[in-house]
This record gives sequence, C-alpha cells and structure tokens, in this order.
Amino acid sequence: MDLSLVMQTLDDAQDYTRATRSIEAGTNSKAAAKHTSEVVRRRLAQLLLARFLLLHLLVEEARKLPGGLRQEHRRLWVLLQAQPRIFSTEFDIFTDLTRRLQGATTTDLMDRISRQCKALSGLRQVVSDPTTKERILAPFSCVLDEVQITVTERLGQFMSDDTPTKRPILREIWRSWTTLLQPGQMRLVLSGTGIDLQAVEISAGS
Repeated sequence: MDLSLVMQTLDDAQDYTRATRSIEAGTNSKAAAKHTSEVVRRRLAQLLLARFLLLHLLVEEARKLPGGLRQEHRRLWVLLQAQPRIFSTEFDIFTDLTRRLQGATTTDLMDRISRQCKALSGLRQVVSDPTTKERILAPFSCVLDEVQITVTERLGQFMSDDTPTKRPILREIWRSWTTLLQPGQMRLVLSGTGIDLQAVEISAGS
C-alpha cells in the first residue's frame, strides 16, 4: 500500500507537530507519543477503509457483468492498486477517497473497516493453514511496499510504551494494521528492496 499520503498529511493533523517537538525535547513525551500514535492510527485506518470501499465497489460492478465476478477481476484489482491512474491521469482514486475520509473518527473508521471486511468475507477462499493444517478462510493480504523507508522515516517522533526508546514509523504501522482486524482476517505483508531485516524485526517485536 502507498504510504506517501499518510506521510504527507501527518503534519497537517491538529497538534501533531507540537507533539513531535515535545518528544524531541523530552517534555511530557509520553502524552505526546500517545498523540502521535493516535494520529498515525487514524490516517492508516483512512487508507485501509478506502481500499476496502473500492474493492467492494469493484466486486459489486463485476457481478453485474455477463459471467459475473471472475479471476480476471482479481488481477484487475492488483493492477489498480499498483497503477491507480490507469483509468484517469487526473487523480489517484485511492488518494482522493482517503482524503475524503479525514473527517471521520478512528472509532468510526474501525467500525466501517470491520463491516466492510465482513461484507467481503465471501471472497475469502478456504485454504489449509500451513502451521496447523486446519482448513481456514484465507485472510485478506495487506501489502506494505517500500518497507525499507519506514524503518528510518520519522525516527524520533514515536516511542516504545515502557521505555523512552525512539521508534520509527514502521512500529506504528505494524501495531495499527495488526490490530484493526483479527489475525485471521488480515495478514500484513512487508516488501521492499535493501531491507534492514534486523530493524524490521526490532520494530515489529517492540
């Protein structure tokens, strides 16, 4: 998923810049860190809800066509996420919808994400769990690309819960997207080039 919009709009959020300055100065840093985490969580929820809404729309329109929903539509969904301007050079449909959701509260966003996931549950295929060998519904895959950037991006604007250790934005992304839905509903996939695996493991494990 493209995180550029999330990065661009963090500083526009109310009191975000003031909170990051408090963290850097070490004044009321725990409260400030909580605020920055909440802002990131809301922005990421907007991005994820936009994806679910557009996927739902694609499924509805595909089912109206002769032959209904087909494998080709799965490939179209992947292409649309990778090249969102294939239908219009004027704007990115994912970015446009994400911006329109900025007025929603985190609670409302999380509730709508849960409802969208439930509405689309029929798309999930039954597969064998590689660990337990049990038959389960395959989770939705949420792909985070260019993860190598997130281990250094905005380092110092976030902190761990129990110590004043400064963490990169990847930690906030990991915490947000692995708790918005149940583990069996969505799987976070990290991809990129030149990834510092140790930094990723520290961020996820912290």
